[in-house]
Amino acid sequence: MASSRSGAGLVGRREVCQVLDDLVAGARAGRSAALVLRGEAGIGKTELLDYLAGRAAGCRIVRAAGIQSEMELSYAGLHQLCSPLLSGLDQLPEPQRNALGAAFGLRAGTAPDPFLVGLAALTLLAHAGADQPLVCLVDDAQWLDQASSLTLGFVGRRLLAESVVLVLAVREPVARESFAGVPDLTVDALLERDSRRLLDSVATAPLDRQVRDRILAEARGNPLALIELPRRWTAAELAGGFAPSWALGAEACAHALLSQGTAAEDLYREAITRLERTRVRVNLARAHLLYGEWLRREDRLADAREQLTVAYDMLSRFGAEAFAERARRELRAAGKKVGEPSVVDRPTLTVQEAQVARLAGDGLTNPEIGARLFLSPHTVDWHLRKVFSKLGIASRREIAARLAQAATAGS
Repeated sequence: MASSRSGAGLVGRREVCQVLDDLVAGARAGRSAALVLRGEAGIGKTELLDYLAGRAAGCRIVRAAGIQSEMELSYAGLHQLCSPLLSGLDQLPEPQRNALGAAFGLRAGTAPDPFLVGLAALTLLAHAGADQPLVCLVDDAQWLDQASSLTLGFVGRRLLAESVVLVLAVREPVARESFAGVPDLTVDALLERDSRRLLDSVATAPLDRQVRDRILAEARGNPLALIELPRRWTAAELAGGFAPSWALGAEACAHALLSQGTAAEDLYREAITRLERTRVRVNLARAHLLYGEWLRREDRLADAREQLTVAYDMLSRFGAEAFAERARRELRAAGKKVGEPSVVDRPTLTVQEAQVARLAGDGLTNPEIGARLFLSPHTVDWHLRKVFSKLGIASRREIAARLAQAATAGS
């Protein structure tokens, strides 16, 4: 969840925060620990990681985030986490040093032994923790490549007295085998009283009682939904009217209503019908994708294939690579084989990159962009780095001018 809300997402999280405080206190006392934070999208995992970082005064902090487009790149996530610590690589025993160096492409060699890579990562973190308590934070760990997941699970099960804390945030639902054996903590939906407190703290206009009850019912204790839903309604609607469900955004509504059977299907259909009347074609494609995923989970495979095919074709055409790949995998799971998405006539920026670039050019921070697009700030940062590279710029201040120049040139 975005961290731009001044801790709003921590309402009702006292017990979880106490667990995180204890982890840091243990590291300062020479004890190590690993923890997997599990929860649905928007439940506040990123906010909790930011809270932990803010409480870790005197500790060294390294962070990483899983990235969907790097899931097929072995050790990409581990490299992201360990990069700030690689000055200690030469202190490792030679077999470990060679294995980790080969994994990161720093040394020539064949595919490294995963066991030696795990030992090397553990030793590297331990050495860093000996100099200063070390806090390692990994967001969106469900999108880590398999090699990194296995290695970090290996490390988490063996941390003992190295003054190292490893916390991984995982979006549910995900296979429970991920990081098996590492202690985990599920971040649950907020209680109703806490949901009301959070909603009242972020509301920008007086809330009609019926409107408040509608928002609470649709958000179902999800902090990001409670923060974002009121922003999508006008002051008049908040004071006494109802916004149509499709205006809440297909993804937010899907997370809110996914388990409610007919209500969920009606919401998907309404979102698609209304989005078809607009020019927001990417959102329409994503609505087809979400509906298709839901249908597949309901074992309605023929209907799922129909929706997912529409989504795949549209997303491939728009250059939305990550979502197109998601649709392709869902289609295969629904029993339809498809090839790789076409790379012909793709824009310089993908749709996701263009959205991030536009919002950054408008002056929004990474957490604010993440809140708008339902991305973690770290994923936003990753997209911005690609935008800088593709547009040939070096700072956010240049984005708006470069986009305007590209539009004028017909890019």
